[in-house]
Amino acid sequence: MKVIAAIDGSVYSQAAVDALSGIQWPPGTEIKLLTVLRPGESNFPASSKSPSEITGTQSAAKALALMTVRLQQLLVECKISSEFLQGEPKGQILEYCKQWGAELIVMGTRGNKGLDLILLGSISQGVLMQSQCPVLVVKSDPNHATHATNKFKNVLVTTDNSPYSDAALTWLKSLVWPEDTNFRLTTVVQRMSDSLLDLGSAALAERVVHEHDGMKEVARKQLELVKADLESKVGSGRVSIDIGEGDPREVILQMAQSWSADLVVMGSHGRTGLKKLLLGSVSQAVAIHCPCSVAIVKGVVQPGQAGIRETGRFQVPKDLAKKKIIDT
Repeated sequence: MKVIAAIDGSVYSQAAVDALSGIQWPPGTEIKLLTVLRPGESNFPASSKSPSEITGTQSAAKALALMTVRLQQLLVECKISSEFLQGEPKGQILEYCKQWGAELIVMGTRGNKGLDLILLGSISQGVLMQSQCPVLVVKSDPNHATHATNKFKNVLVTTDNSPYSDAALTWLKSLVWPEDTNFRLTTVVQRMSDSLLDLGSAALAERVVHEHDGMKEVARKQLELVKADLESKVGSGRVSIDIGEGDPREVILQMAQSWSADLVVMGSHGRTGLKKLLLGSVSQAVAIHCPCSVAIVKGVVQPGQAGIRETGRFQVPKDLAKKKIIDT
């Protein structure tokens, strides 16, 4: 596996480095620490607090080299290297990842939310939107930094019966997780009240209720199958399931908070730029608003492979839910 960690010397990017040291990477994994400063800059920002306690008079290149040595000491079975570039950070990161063949990008984020994050042009937000490989966005509280202990003990995994969530599960299983890591598989079904709007008769409403119950049962059976598959990799007793109803964005965020998730793993269709923004991607919304770290697995499903399962979400069939007839 080839991993890029984008570093800017801040406590937020240090959280990303801590996350790297908390993951059991496959032997031989290549991890590249990448720093991109704008033209004319040679130091990390004065407010940065790098792990090496670099002062303002020492260059970012020296700080990066020292960080590389320390990470190599922690991850002895990985190959750790670094690269120092100058230019526009988002574009340089994306281009370097493409040329190097990165299979994962790890970034810290300042944790801004909603419209503020979009308007501020966050580098992590830009990379997340335009990257064509999985992205791990590591979030942390700079006032309560826990260096080298940023491990993922509660991992919430979303599935929606699509090839994108299948790819996310495959990615998840490609990593080695500590024995104290617990996983929760969750899916979201359409809220029944949404399906009962504008129906033509009580009989039809009864049919929708029956269909809804069947839909939840199908979702539960699928989760049980996925659970068995995941447990064959991580061990029995470490995977639970949960089914939510309503808007996937709201349900996933609520589950992450109530379960005290450390990491949310999601698949993504990989749309980029304005098209993705206008479509209101579920993964995009969760990455922005979720209080914990989020891994968005994208770029794995090739165009044309999605087929009829592209949307994936469990829903009452439209021909039943929207049918306005008098059922006799």
